Amino acid sequence: MPWNDRAGNFSPFKAAVLVGILLPALYLSWGLLNGSLVSSAPVSPLGARPITELIHRTGDWAIRFLIISLCVSPLRRIAQWPKLINVRRMLGLAAFSYALAHFVLYAIDQKLRIGFIVSEIALRFYLTIGFIALLGLSALAATSTDGMI
Repeated sequence: MPWNDRAGNFSPFKAAVLVGILLPALYLSWGLLNGSLVSSAPVSPLGARPITELIHRTGDWAIRFLIISLCVSPLRRIAQWPKLINVRRMLGLAAFSYALAHFVLYAIDQKLRIGFIVSEIALRFYLTIGFIALLGLSALAATSTDGMI
């Protein structure tokens, strides 16, 4: 379980980090369901393109969690808090999950037209960089199991 330490005991710190990871997804889901994600839209509570707002916010959270996960090792040394390393994998997997949600929402926004999505990734430099980053995160996520560590 993600909230247990390696010995199998409940870890309040890991549980708090897990809740912190899930809060943005719950907030976005709640905003999507009740229509309060975009409050200043003239057409509807979600605006003319609510999926665009979700795409942007999941991408923002992917970057935030990636930066936080990269800060774990230096912060562990500076703060002299060795147990901080126990949540690095969880934070990295959160970054991957939000990045994957970002890509899936983009694909849905493009009506799952695979040929068009591939051509957009190839033609637009920022999409190429983002997709390469997603592939890198995918490799890291695939190798972050207990057996691989």
